[in-house]
Amino acid sequence: VNWGAAYVGIQMVVQPGPLSGEATQALGGVAFDPHLYQTLVDPFPEVGSEESELAWAETELRAIRANRDSLRPSHLVEFVLGLIEDADTVRDVLFLGAGWGRDVYMIKKARPQWRCVGVELSKELLSMGDDFRREEGIRVESFSLGEMLPFEDKSFDAILSLGFMSKLYDQAALPVVQELLRVGRKGIYHLEDARGPEEALKLKQNSLPSIYSHFERIAEPKPVLVKGQDSGFLFYKVAI
Repeated sequence: VNWGAAYVGIQMVVQPGPLSGEATQALGGVAFDPHLYQTLVDPFPEVGSEESELAWAETELRAIRANRDSLRPSHLVEFVLGLIEDADTVRDVLFLGAGWGRDVYMIKKARPQWRCVGVELSKELLSMGDDFRREEGIRVESFSLGEMLPFEDKSFDAILSLGFMSKLYDQAALPVVQELLRVGRKGIYHLEDARGPEEALKLKQNSLPSIYSHFERIAEPKPVLVKGQDSGFLFYKVAI
């Protein structure tokens, strides 16, 4: 599912209190795009099959290949990277659900001083981007749910998830979170869809606060607002 395109160009703020009321902490400052705003507030079109998701990824990869010299980091990338605390001290970053490598590539363009590594479940998506990653010098590793991530303890200053956890049941999310806490050094940052399984994407409605509480960590949700209205997306920052 093309999470990146769904968020690009959206004015986002995070409300530290309940869902209702005015936003008090501006985190975005990016240009408002009404078409992409509609993409966010409407239910995502559900990917009908693995084949259709792969076809979309192939189209996206061709477009980025054709325009790579003129591409700039997306508003989504800048928005999320702007949420990372003590960013000047960050060097090693892990990105969950990196697909064929798009988001790792965009992070590299936005923060060339960082060493960003992705992980991806789909062998087909990984294979699709082999040549591109080799050309651009970016790294995405394969992993499987329930297995250890292929990294040493405390390898990363920051770990990013853009919707990855929204598609996991609690049973699968628990060992993933355990691994994130193992390989992380400072913080884990989630931007997740909380609209529930009645919406698109076949969301599993796991509770990140509950999952992190198993490991004595606090994951406090902050609603993401678009033009002052709740979007159904939540931001979490978890200290390691």
